[in-house]
Amino acid sequence: KLATGMVIVKATDKVGNFLETSLFQMELDNTPPKVKISNPASAKTGADIYVNRKISFSGTSSDKNLDDASRPTLEYSRWDGSAWGVWETLNVTFTRDTTAGTWTTNSVNTETAFVTGGETKVPDGAKVKVRATIKDKAGNVSNVAEKENENEKKPQCETKEFIVDQNTDRPVIRVTSPNTFQSKNAEGTFVDMSSSVYAW
Repeated sequence: KLATGMVIVKATDKVGNFLETSLFQMELDNTPPKVKISNPASAKTGADIYVNRKISFSGTSSDKNLDDASRPTLEYSRWDGSAWGVWETLNVTFTRDTTAGTWTTNSVNTETAFVTGGETKVPDGAKVKVRATIKDKAGNVSNVAEKENENEKKPQCETKEFIVDQNTDRPVIRVTSPNTFQSKNAEGTFVDMSSSVYAW
């Protein structure tokens, strides 16, 4: 059975003399690395996260046997109204991070990045879930189980759920001064502008 310990070589001659020498320390690593997604942030206030236009994902990865240059694999799933769809690979590239254990993707176009079923554009209101997994030097991959019971390990990767809506934070223009607009009606009288009386 594999275990953490010292590898020792023992040499014995014909009369029973022997010599033992330690070669190296062996460490058993069967712990999957952890991945956390901290962004994207929501484009508006509220309980749900809304995204539009171009966004980026960022987060952290932790494991004692993880290369500093290691980057996670991102996958996405779409809600079809009754269940989450299959996980599909999210095509991303990463920026050059200077802090070990952190990662950030370059911009992702939310209009096209999460398409499914032959779509060319992600419809407004689409619910998307993204997860990140990473592999350490020992070949362990972040556990993607989303529930914990007696037969499942605790998930080592975090998912981020959001809603794609290109109209989320369109600018709203309000005129605050002057307080009242006036225009002339058909009789030549100045009247206040309203939804039915236009100034132009």
